[in-house]
Order: sequence, then C-alpha cells, then structure tokens
Amino acid sequence: MAKWFLLLSVIVALSMFHNVIADSNLSNVNFTLYNGSSITISYYNNVVVISHNTSINIPVGSVVTVQALSTTESPCIEVNGIKSQGTATFTVNGGQSYNVTVTLRPIMVSLKVIYRGMGNVSITFQNGSIIKVKNGSTIILPDFSLIKLNADPKSGYVSNWSNGFESNEIWCFISQNETLTLDFKKDPSTGFSGGSNLLINAALGLLLLGIYLLQRYEKRKSEDI
Repeated sequence: MAKWFLLLSVIVALSMFHNVIADSNLSNVNFTLYNGSSITISYYNNVVVISHNTSINIPVGSVVTVQALSTTESPCIEVNGIKSQGTATFTVNGGQSYNVTVTLRPIMVSLKVIYRGMGNVSITFQNGSIIKVKNGSTIILPDFSLIKLNADPKSGYVSNWSNGFESNEIWCFISQNETLTLDFKKDPSTGFSGGSNLLINAALGLLLLGIYLLQRYEKRKSEDI
C-alpha cells in the first residue's frame, strides 16, 4: 500500500513539474478591441482572426504581428503602452504578460478653400450646421464626407470654382486632401447691360440736345423774318 502511495505521489509530482515547464514556455496575451474592430495575429505558422476580447497563450520567443482589418478607419494598436498605426509587431518574452488594445478612429482629410475677389464662402455639413470659411483656412473632415459649399458674391459678381463649376452652391464629396479655389468675377452680362444703358442715355441726351438747338435755331430764324 505504501509503495502504491509513493508511486502515485511521484506521478502527481511529475505531472505538476511538466505543467510548470509547459506554462513557462507560454505567455498570456490579452486582446481588447474597441469600436467593432477586428484583427489578425500571426506567429510561426499560425494565423488567427480575432473580433472580440480574448486571451491567448503564445509560445515564448514567438514574433507576433498584429494587423487591424479596416480600410475605412484609422486603427490604433497599443501593446503594453506602445502605440502603432495599423500594424504592430512584438516578441513574446518569458514571464511577461502582454495587453494589446485596438481602437478604430475615423480617417480624417483636409479641405482648403482659397477665394479671390468680392465675396464670402460658407460650408454646410451633413448634420445641417453651417460655418463661415476664412480665406485660405483648412477644414478637417472625416473621409468620404459630403458637404455643400455656399458662395456669396457681392452684387454684380459671379462665382467661378477651380473645379469648373460656375454656381453659388456646389456639392463636394471629400475622399482625399483637397484644395479648392474660388474667383469672384464681375458678371459679364451685368457689365454689358450697364454699358448699353450708358450708351442709350448718352444717345437720348444728344437727341434732346439736337432738338433743343434745332428749336432755338428755328425760333431765331422766325424772329429775324
């Protein structure tokens, strides 16, 4: 009986020793994902897709690559406080745990508006808010934003955009950093109309002056007779 008890004790001790050795060859890696993010992790010949918070035991000495799965947002990957964009790589060391945090942020783009001449510009956003744009200022927007640019030219001027549009209101789909230029130019039709009126008024004035001089001449002629 004592022999069996001794043998059982040896087996239990060996099993515990084996587990300690096995655990020493693994390191716990905790993954925390925010904003619906998903990632792939690869080490040795293993590729794992993770879409929720989880923990994985990874062999010590493994070189782990974390890749965020997103094309429309900017992923931030943080490994034990060290931040990377899109991809992160680290080596698993024994006796150390790892916390990997993944957060998705909207990709931002810029719109710069430059205008020349007599007028102002404002932007209407998708939520209905409107802001006045200072000349040459840069507006930061989420990628793939739809906005409306509102030009307000001075009376007698028209709006001429660098993208070819000649309108006081244009819709823009912003998917990259862009610069738009607006020229407030004098309305040709207004200038022509003003010139025509000036010519007509001058002609009428000359006609009236001619009639007046003719009448005066006729009056003097009749008085001489």
